[in-house]
Amino acid sequence: MKKNILYALIFTCTFINAQNNLRVYSAKGSVFKLFINKNLANEHEQANVLVTEILLDTITVKIEFENNLTLTKTIYLLEKTKKTSNKEFVYKVENLQNKLVISFISVNEIQKLISPIVPLKPIIDTTLKYKNNVLGHFCELKNNNPTYFNNLPKKGDCTSPMPAEYINYTAILINKTQVSDEKFEVLENVFKNNCISVQQTNMLLKHIDYEIEKLKLIKIAFYNLTDKTNVKNLETSFKFESSKKELSNLLLEVKNNKQSAINKCVKAAEDIEIKSFTEKLNIFYNDAERYETFKKLYPNYCYSSVQVKLVLQTFLHDREKLDASKLLYYYCTDSQNYLSVSDVFSYKQTESELSDFVEKQR
Repeated sequence: MKKNILYALIFTCTFINAQNNLRVYSAKGSVFKLFINKNLANEHEQANVLVTEILLDTITVKIEFENNLTLTKTIYLLEKTKKTSNKEFVYKVENLQNKLVISFISVNEIQKLISPIVPLKPIIDTTLKYKNNVLGHFCELKNNNPTYFNNLPKKGDCTSPMPAEYINYTAILINKTQVSDEKFEVLENVFKNNCISVQQTNMLLKHIDYEIEKLKLIKIAFYNLTDKTNVKNLETSFKFESSKKELSNLLLEVKNNKQSAINKCVKAAEDIEIKSFTEKLNIFYNDAERYETFKKLYPNYCYSSVQVKLVLQTFLHDREKLDASKLLYYYCTDSQNYLSVSDVFSYKQTESELSDFVEKQR
């Protein structure tokens, strides 16, 4: 009795281990039905049929095409005339002059997929590794957009610059960029949302090739500098005298703005005066010329927020509107209503930039 049980176990193991697959496909993509030993293998007609776990090494296949062409043939699932297991036999069926022909193509090892395909959660919890106290969440990707850590104080001016770790991480982000516009975007976000020293600013500006782009970034970073007494050192980031002169003008402009904030406007100019001012700006055909004239004339007046909108509407593009709105803020008699001028902008991004600026001034 035990002997019979042993034979049965050996037979069962051999039977199971001898499993193979059969794949039959149509050369021109025509669909067909496949029968294995008179049993239908595919419920719906297909051009590529895979039959798994075949336990026999000799089978009869029948193939039926839509045009009533049929083929019946005996196939041997053997490798070099010997029994095999865990192999996939591939055959091709084609129509040659209205006659079906089936041909052996290859025999391959069956590659089983790892289960589960997605690895299980590791036993060791690595969460704390990514919530350390050194880098914090300086930059996170949300919907494929970088969100930058904001270390600006809730009240008052910047006093402590960004930690060195953040500067190093910024450099890593920049080195991963592909084009100069992406580098500018990274630094724009960093300067806008973080306190930074003059030395750190010069260090990061080395990643920018064009001096006009450096000037734009300094304009953004200036209000978040922790050591404004050292702003003269920003000249080291420039090679050309014209750029250094432009930087000097920028710093002088900021100084004048601060002075105007001290001598705050109380009464707005008459509407007829602002109308005359806007007419002088409307003479020009482009924003570049219009903005140069604007910078010369705007300090001559005080403005209500409504009058500010009238002036900003003379410009065509958001870039000049934003720059002008930042200058006019210091001459507005009702700065508490200043964000209402955002109606003149075409883009939400520009509205957000003005909002950030106004918040810092307050």
